[in-house]
Amino acid sequence: MPTSSRTACLAAVRTSDAMVLILGEQYGAVQASGLSATHEEFNEAREHRPMFVFVREGISPDPRQAAFIKEARDWQSGRFTAGFSSPDQLQQRVTTALHRWELERASGSVDAEEMIGRADALLKDSGRGSSGSTKVCLAISAGPRGPVLRPADLEAPTLHEELHQMALFGHARLFVPEEGVKSALEGDALVLRQKEASLSLNSEGSISFSLPLTEGREGIMAIIEENVGETIAKALEFAAAVLDRIDPVERLTHIAIAFRLRDGGYRGWRSRREHAASPNSGTMGIHASNQEEIIHLTPTHMPRTALKHRTQEIAEDFTVLLRRRFCPNR
Repeated sequence: MPTSSRTACLAAVRTSDAMVLILGEQYGAVQASGLSATHEEFNEAREHRPMFVFVREGISPDPRQAAFIKEARDWQSGRFTAGFSSPDQLQQRVTTALHRWELERASGSVDAEEMIGRADALLKDSGRGSSGSTKVCLAISAGPRGPVLRPADLEAPTLHEELHQMALFGHARLFVPEEGVKSALEGDALVLRQKEASLSLNSEGSISFSLPLTEGREGIMAIIEENVGETIAKALEFAAAVLDRIDPVERLTHIAIAFRLRDGGYRGWRSRREHAASPNSGTMGIHASNQEEIIHLTPTHMPRTALKHRTQEIAEDFTVLLRRRFCPNR
């Protein structure tokens, strides 16, 4: 019996190892389902197959295609998304993505519970011994678990210098340029410190941060919500850059993130708008032990590419979860 091209294409998706999705300006002819053929294939593959999404740059997609592009890029379980500007660049990026996927499959499976356990352990003492300033403490573990840095790599002056430059002057700089930076090997980790800030990178590619939270006007005991989100976002961007530096072939394919606020104490919680409306007054918060408990997202692990493509979403979600602890009735 003859088989329709639609049935054959969807069957091919179901029997494939992975799907490469290339999106341009046009959505395509709408099928009986109300979706284009490509959109139908995407839906067929998204829950069952690895997905590699490539979007043509510099285009003006029609409205339905723009919505489809957003859906494909926002898909949280996606393995890889990238843009391209020419056929040659597309060929190179597809080849690279598939090669990295093969390396991932060869390196072993990801243990989500083990990964979040490592992230929690990194936060155990993070931020302690400070001068009492409120600290954003974030830990990112990477997997599948395995060494990506040799002992000699951790000691290499070039790595120390690059991390110094990134922390002081990079796009997502974390340290104050006017202060000095001290670096030291502590066990299996390279640690960089300033007076109030620190970051740590270990041989498995896991990274932790303890960063002072810029508060409201001097003398006002307030935690500014937007400052929390911006500090988390900078740490995520920094972590993405570090992983690209130490693991360019992406043997580490997934990450797990743990977050806590240290020494929030009795500080109140305010938005910038609230603070601007009443900069000379503040409300003391009610101290609660759960304000310093470790916070996770659900699911606890995600593709490594989320550090680049979902930076703001992740920062916003952690900020909201923390706000609920400070302001349970808000």
